[in-house]
Amino acid sequence: MLPGMTAVPLPGHTAGHTGYRLECGGQSVLIWGDIVHFPNIQIPRPDVSIAFDQDSNLAAATRSRLLDIVSGERLLIAGMHLGEHGFARIERVGANYKVAYEERASDLHLRQAES
Repeated sequence: MLPGMTAVPLPGHTAGHTGYRLECGGQSVLIWGDIVHFPNIQIPRPDVSIAFDQDSNLAAATRSRLLDIVSGERLLIAGMHLGEHGFARIERVGANYKVAYEERASDLHLRQAES
């Protein structure tokens, strides 16, 4: 591993599935790969698995634990299935979670230009 990069085991999806946490200058991002395929479904319901999860119970437990961590730390996440935004944060709402997508720099510049 490189300085500032930590492997994060994310068992259950596929054998050896791993995320990577990158840290630099006091900022962090977790690239969580495929542990979540359908954010609008699996973030509020981490118990929902898909056919690609080799061990659906372990994948669900991993998602639940991971959502606790990233919501508690307000950690920026990136994943292959986060849509066009690519980056998000997970917010805890009572006993549930929701995804809050990060605004893209291009969208922010457009909105500022329109103001």
